[in-house]
Amino acid sequence: MKAIIKRYIPPIILNYLRELYIRYLIYTQPRRHRKALKRLQRKDKIKVAFFATHSSVWKYDYLYRLMVKHSRFEPIIIVCPVVNYGMENMLQEMDQRYNMFHPRKYNVIRSYNVDTQEYLDVKTEINPDIIFYTNPYKGVIDDRYYISKFLDKLTCYAPYGYAMSNNENVLFNLPFHNLLWKVFYETDIHKELAQQYAINAGVNVVTSGYLLFDEFNFHKQQCKYIKSSNKKIIIWAPHHTIEDNSNTYGYSCFLEYSEIFINLRDEYKDIIYWIFKPHPILREKLYKHPLWGKTKTEQYYNNWNDSDYSEINEGDYTDIFLKSDAMILDSISFVAEYFYTKKPLLFTTKDETILNKFNRFGKEVFKHIYKSRKVEEIKEFIDNVVLRSQDPLYENRNQFYENVLFKKNVSKNILNILEIEIGLNNN
Repeated sequence: MKAIIKRYIPPIILNYLRELYIRYLIYTQPRRHRKALKRLQRKDKIKVAFFATHSSVWKYDYLYRLMVKHSRFEPIIIVCPVVNYGMENMLQEMDQRYNMFHPRKYNVIRSYNVDTQEYLDVKTEINPDIIFYTNPYKGVIDDRYYISKFLDKLTCYAPYGYAMSNNENVLFNLPFHNLLWKVFYETDIHKELAQQYAINAGVNVVTSGYLLFDEFNFHKQQCKYIKSSNKKIIIWAPHHTIEDNSNTYGYSCFLEYSEIFINLRDEYKDIIYWIFKPHPILREKLYKHPLWGKTKTEQYYNNWNDSDYSEINEGDYTDIFLKSDAMILDSISFVAEYFYTKKPLLFTTKDETILNKFNRFGKEVFKHIYKSRKVEEIKEFIDNVVLRSQDPLYENRNQFYENVLFKKNVSKNILNILEIEIGLNNN
């Protein structure tokens, strides 16, 4: 039937019909949520599934632990298949995620069985009442687990990074955002942007604060990353957009700076310890880059890991943020997050058009960080701000943190909202 439709109906009409259907789903979705909520309210135990993908976008740790202690919630983590970079990468990512959760004795399962080559039927085998997503983009996880398959469930999402780019339709107005039961945004500015750009005018949006704050606030004393010396620690975090020079993306300076940062690492080896924190997608993109490829990429990554004065971190980064002294980056999702450490950061840029790539929130953040367009400015940041502790942006940066970013007990805020919606606070 699909083949016949595609054959006889022009693409422009098909796209129009798809858009109408999506708008119909968005318009009728609150009714499905009300029905799901009524079913859930009659239950003694509420199953909550967390659809986990990359470790770097896992921000629900504290919320999961709160639910484990709760008398009414039964949380489970389902490691979902990341399919946009092939089967080999999918299996590797699933193993890494499972091995991150399992030692913590979390209730975790894989969604793909390697032996039987079968995918988990979540509705049949788990049948969750509430689902928390870690990534909003269609095509990242297998379609079996995308929100369109769970319209009869109470679906939730809290962003894995601060939304800073000017691509508001992608950040706030995907079908995903409009079909969710609850979206837990970071700040009031993000709520206002959702109300402005989303088809549903942000009726499902709540300002809860940013989830990673819980990790910073509640687990500073449990930080596992220990300095091996008195050296300063600098994180270098390059973005993955090496192929995109458009006004929307194209933040990455990695191709221009890859060897320069090796040289900087070697130059400052006696006084600085470096942590290479690449975006998780960067490696796969370098594999396919005509001037890099898999061999060169692996050699480069190993160079960082095999050195006595540097390492790679491709997983959870709360510990290294807390123990670091500064960050150099072009990865926008880290910019506002690093404000929580109250330490300086430098954003490397290609040209003056960088401000055109930020939304209202991003432009506010960008006022309070150091910027560079050349190597000499990077060295000036290292010499003066990091090594000599001359940080003239400190006061303004932290005032912005206190006035805009800071929210107490974010996971508890989310849990309280769920309790109120479900009616658990009346029991």
